[in-house]
Amino acid sequence: SPVNNSVFQPGTIVYLNVFGSTRLNVSLNGGPWVEHLAPFEIDTDVGSDGPNTLDVNSTNANGTSIASFEFTIDSVGPEIVLVSPAEGSKVRVGRILDFNVTDDNLASVNYTNGASSINMTAPFDVDTAGWPNGLVAVTVKAVDLAGNIATEIFSFDFDGIKPTVSSVTPANGSMSVRVDSQLAIQFSEPMNESAAESALSITPAVGFGAFTWNTGATQLSVTLSANMTQNTRYRVSVSTLAKDAVGNAMNSTYRWEFTTWLDTDGDGLPNNHDQDDDGDGQMDG
Repeated sequence: SPVNNSVFQPGTIVYLNVFGSTRLNVSLNGGPWVEHLAPFEIDTDVGSDGPNTLDVNSTNANGTSIASFEFTIDSVGPEIVLVSPAEGSKVRVGRILDFNVTDDNLASVNYTNGASSINMTAPFDVDTAGWPNGLVAVTVKAVDLAGNIATEIFSFDFDGIKPTVSSVTPANGSMSVRVDSQLAIQFSEPMNESAAESALSITPAVGFGAFTWNTGATQLSVTLSANMTQNTRYRVSVSTLAKDAVGNAMNSTYRWEFTTWLDTDGDGLPNNHDQDDDGDGQMDG
């Protein structure tokens, strides 16, 4: 033992059973012949990592017998690498964790997130669907055929909470809204800015001129490319294309409506806010 073509760590003793002889000569990898007396125990510390050949020459009354045995010495454990996402990052629940595990003589790989141990096979991806929110430590363990063990622990902050719209400007149902008003949307958490911008629409159509975000990426201000039409009801929608910073999409489309003012006299005030600032007894404008 070990059996022919085994993989084992350096220093493993190879036991030979030779019938009818109390001495034999062995040669490792074509090296010089070395005499051994029973019991025949060959120390593999003299071998090198990788394939090795042990030639055995035994002579007794019946003649000479020659045999060869192949084995692989492996002193290096498996290598475990996290490909994506980054260690310690905040990630969406359901995100695939991508690992790379390499070893010339890999035997098994498994992982655990604190529950049961689950076997892994190439390409060593872990589906996190259904995992809890918050910090989770993922332990990956790999073992090769020689018994070398590698263990790595990676932590992630999981977020499965879908974003929502907290408030909007102009407020839903507003009347007499200025035709040059900006739109503002407050979200419940930091957003993916480009995804949120692409989710925005307004009916009747008005072009979006500029998007401005606050530092925390929770509030979006929108400047329109032209004034809205007077005395018109507008509907603004934020669709489920809007995603938070880790990729959770809104659960449903958010819609709100408002109506622009009617400024018949062109004084810059809606008709129901006209006033006599100069005291001439006439409505200004």
